[in-house]
Amino acid sequence: MSAQIAADESVGDWLEALRGYSSPLPEDADRSLAGTARERDVYQLGLIAREVGTLGEEGADLPEGVAAVLDKATARLPSDRYSDAQAFADAFGSALSPAEVDFDQSRLDTHEVAYIPFVRWPADQNTLTQSDRRTAYVSRDGGMDLMVKVWPAIRRGQSPAIDLAMLAMFEGVARLRAAPVDCLPQFEAAGLSPVGPFLVCRHAEGMPLSGAVVAEPIEVAEVVGLIAGAVDTLHGLDCAHGDLSPANVLLAPAPPAGVRLIDLFDLSPAGSGAVRNLAYAPEDWERLTAAQIDRYAAVRIARDLIAAVGVEHFPALDNAIRDDLARPAVETLEPLLAASRHDLDRLRAPPIPRFAVTARGLPDAELLSDSGLLHVQIRRFRDDRVEYRIAGIEQVLLLRMQGNLIERCVVEPLPFDALRSGKRGTPLAFAVRTANGNRDEVGGFVAFLEETFPDVPPAETRSHTRRSDGFAVADLWHTLIDLEEDFIPSVTLGDRIADTADAAIFEYEADRPFDFDSESDVEVRTRDGGRGRLIGKLDLRDLSDRSLAIRLMSRPPAQGEVVSLVDRRARASIDRRRRGVDRILSGKSEIPDLIDYFEPRRDKRTTAFDLAPGDKEVEAYGLNPGQREAFRAILAAGPVGLLQGPPGTGKTRFIGALVHWLVTEAGARKILVASQSHEAVNGAAEELIKLFGARGDRIALLRVGAKGLTSRLRPYHSTTLRERYQRRFEGGLKARLAAAGGAAGVARPLLNDLVDLDRSLGLLARRLHTLAATLADANTTPDEARRVRDRSRALARTFAQAAPTWLGREVDMEAEQPLVLVEEAHQQLLVRHPRSSPADLAMARRLLALSREWGETLGSGHRNFEEFLAKTRTVIAGTCVGLGQTRIRLEAGSFDWVIVDEAARCTAGELAVPLQLGRRVLLVGDHLQLPPMIEKPMVKAAEEALPRVPQREIIRSDFERAFTSSYGKASGQVLSEQYRMVEPICELVSGTFYAPHGISLTTSRKRARDLRFDHPLPEILARPITWIDTRRSRHSAESGRSQKWKWNEAEAEATLRLLTLIAAQQAFAADLARDEEQTIGIICMYKKQKQEIERRFAQSPFDAAFRRTVKIDTVDSYQGKENAIVIVSLVRANDGFDAGHVRSPNRCNVALSRARERLYILGHGAMWSDRRCRSPMRTIYERIGGMDHAQAKIVGMEMIR
Repeated sequence: MSAQIAADESVGDWLEALRGYSSPLPEDADRSLAGTARERDVYQLGLIAREVGTLGEEGADLPEGVAAVLDKATARLPSDRYSDAQAFADAFGSALSPAEVDFDQSRLDTHEVAYIPFVRWPADQNTLTQSDRRTAYVSRDGGMDLMVKVWPAIRRGQSPAIDLAMLAMFEGVARLRAAPVDCLPQFEAAGLSPVGPFLVCRHAEGMPLSGAVVAEPIEVAEVVGLIAGAVDTLHGLDCAHGDLSPANVLLAPAPPAGVRLIDLFDLSPAGSGAVRNLAYAPEDWERLTAAQIDRYAAVRIARDLIAAVGVEHFPALDNAIRDDLARPAVETLEPLLAASRHDLDRLRAPPIPRFAVTARGLPDAELLSDSGLLHVQIRRFRDDRVEYRIAGIEQVLLLRMQGNLIERCVVEPLPFDALRSGKRGTPLAFAVRTANGNRDEVGGFVAFLEETFPDVPPAETRSHTRRSDGFAVADLWHTLIDLEEDFIPSVTLGDRIADTADAAIFEYEADRPFDFDSESDVEVRTRDGGRGRLIGKLDLRDLSDRSLAIRLMSRPPAQGEVVSLVDRRARASIDRRRRGVDRILSGKSEIPDLIDYFEPRRDKRTTAFDLAPGDKEVEAYGLNPGQREAFRAILAAGPVGLLQGPPGTGKTRFIGALVHWLVTEAGARKILVASQSHEAVNGAAEELIKLFGARGDRIALLRVGAKGLTSRLRPYHSTTLRERYQRRFEGGLKARLAAAGGAAGVARPLLNDLVDLDRSLGLLARRLHTLAATLADANTTPDEARRVRDRSRALARTFAQAAPTWLGREVDMEAEQPLVLVEEAHQQLLVRHPRSSPADLAMARRLLALSREWGETLGSGHRNFEEFLAKTRTVIAGTCVGLGQTRIRLEAGSFDWVIVDEAARCTAGELAVPLQLGRRVLLVGDHLQLPPMIEKPMVKAAEEALPRVPQREIIRSDFERAFTSSYGKASGQVLSEQYRMVEPICELVSGTFYAPHGISLTTSRKRARDLRFDHPLPEILARPITWIDTRRSRHSAESGRSQKWKWNEAEAEATLRLLTLIAAQQAFAADLARDEEQTIGIICMYKKQKQEIERRFAQSPFDAAFRRTVKIDTVDSYQGKENAIVIVSLVRANDGFDAGHVRSPNRCNVALSRARERLYILGHGAMWSDRRCRSPMRTIYERIGGMDHAQAKIVGMEMIR
């Protein structure tokens, strides 16, 4: 490349030295072809673009128009090329952004039918209505009345706009048929017949809103909410009405209240093919989308309804409607929905009870409620004393009674730790006013409390036995989401491994998953959460699963320090999870009774769905028989699918196949793929990319979240997509402006010159103006001011050099203002283009300003663009935590399918964010592996709030609750053919952890054999399973007094000996090092043991290649991962045979099932073989001792040599 930088200094010609490996140019061989540096750049750029466009294949075709642009860029004569890279970029953008819409007619082919709708559905002549564009009538078919609409005047090919309108109708009908809902028409057919496009739907009974009388305030609030909900549902299906009015809203003929939107699709042979009722469209409707027009119409209809009855009945709706109609566009109906619910609740609610409590010393004030609710706690004592605690949001009324006498009555401040609703007591709608007086008046109030809470037992006699009989899962979800507010993500910092220009990079460990949106502002604070001392800011660009970067540090944190990661928008994330839980529990999720599928006591039945893939379609995915059976079963029955996937059974492949089939065969338009971990999300997303690519299909994928991105997924991240849109928009700017300006009668040459003027002078003038404002700011530091002045001088010189081209004169940058000079240049454009008028110039400038605003939006990461991406992508993928923290308002839409991998590891709040959105849901997990990560303080707090719920139910996964319910037993599917573990390891894992639950894992015959293990190896490395007994070591006992802080020196030593032995097999170790993935995994049951092994490993003389093959981590961080060789350090070895958390079958299952070829278990034989040791590892020890010694054996650690 020959790029040049304007500078005052003289420089030599470094071209030859800097060109490196660039391709030779024609002028290199023929010096007579002397060209400019910019023309040489254009030639090289043209070669690169051709190489990228053809993927290096000779003779490969390029898109139409692009080949001609590249031919010009790589012309032999420099003068025949584009003058510079900007001119090349403009031409390239124009080729990729044609002014005319290019419609693919093959998309309409699939909707063509040979039959004539008038013949197939004969008309009842009494119902026939005709116009110059449409025929409509009712037909009776099999006892069912059908509404048939045909547009005889419309044919394909009349215009691209009409073809697009027909396609939108056909695809919209297909989506509504796949997901029928009561508030929308029930479609039976749609297609392109020989007599024109048509559709058929069931005839709906009811009265159009335009002819109905809605006179009762309650009925009005109900109808407004139903209309807004129906419009939201329609938009959630990626459809829009476009012609919404009272005539197209049908009221149910009898209670309960209900509405149905009708006449969803209509066509016109004129213009864009759409039909519009302008009475319910905003004035600038041409600039709005169909969905925005629908929302405006819903708000207008609501305004008319409340005005007819009297706005004084609807204070919340009146305010919401005023606000919505004042906005440039109605982007959401949530304010209208919330207001209708608020007014409806107020209209329906009986007057709340009000009480006066008078006693000596009480303040004269009303106890402030929490949105109308006070929280009640009652304690009864054996001596007949009763204590009543009534908590508001700031104070608590404490009333203690001895019979009819007041023992104590005071108002106290509410303690900070009692702010959680679970600690405040049971919420109840009533009001209390206290007053100071010598005569006590509490009788009526006490009688009300006793009548409301008659069954509270005495505190001293309450049973401490916790039973799960009859507890409601909904109560548990409510309590856990309340408690989540108190728990901010925290990490333990490890070594400081590197420094960048403005940040320090640390290793870290986290006890629970976390993620942040790419635009989050995250503070690193001391452990006291949001109130802790500020350490610095988290740099999200350098955030991975193992390391993080802290910039702007006020002090360097110590190794081992626990710090809190406080997202300044964390409140929004918690609110989003809470709204998800509330939406599900209130029956307003896409599956209204979703919570019932997690209630073991509910007898739910499956619903049949007409989704039946053909045998060849399923077999094409290479699924095994068990996967194929599960594939068909999950599609056919729902709405909640449950799939248990034990280790290595191909869950990722299954999810990829299901999503591909749903998109390409079933017509799914919106699918959400979520998981508890980044590894699972990335694995599923990469499988989709691979599968779609292998079949030549295009995937519209969006990866949400800033953490854990792989290089393969980065092109699908919102930031990358935004940058790609921005570059493409800028490259095609002239073509886009020409298309828009042509419609307004503005000449293309004027538009082109205006763009060039803005790029050369306008941009510089705006930057100089911004720098001048910075200099004028009193907060600008002297160092910043010096840098700004230097930058301003450089930009001013560039401006002065470019200005004569546009002004026809030299400029004085000291005396003249850049923005004023740009205005003068704009007027000079009229001199250049005498046929253009000042009005043309004004229109061109408005179009350019609009384009520039759009470009700035793309460059700034504006939330609206993120939501645009989410609405236009077929598949959205992210962690449950990440989906809850993204700025994209996913809850504003809905999805055809929501698939949650590792669902057994998700808390209720994490599950709620994606599950609320799915019309069909698939939960994939394994409740025999790790449970949800619920911190012990949260478990304890939940036990206090829900005394009837045992701890095992609090930490139990909702996936397990659903899978083991009667619904799960009838519809749940299990994958049992595994591809990961060599057969002896599979048999050990299956027999110990799955056989007791009726599951038998088998090793697939298609499991890929690892040829690296064919190397001649010592006996201990040649055997699939080895238990290394550490009992003879002097340091075999565990160390550490704390139950959580345990380590074992003998096992750490045995681990290093094993690694040394592996590294000594040079050919074998070299093969392992060639793998991109880490091939040796060391799984520690305790974090302290991980740190001890890491320390010893760092001090050992292994070469760099071997070090890269080794991964050291705790068992709680290992689900979803796998290695060819796994070394498990059990740690525990004590005289009391206390296994600690190694007694957990879930943890042990995860630890052992990560191994593909070799499994080494390090443990004290006497500890793990004793019957007093309560752990599945005792069963493992016994099984290994009884296996063929060629497959598994117990050896002393002295045998590692």
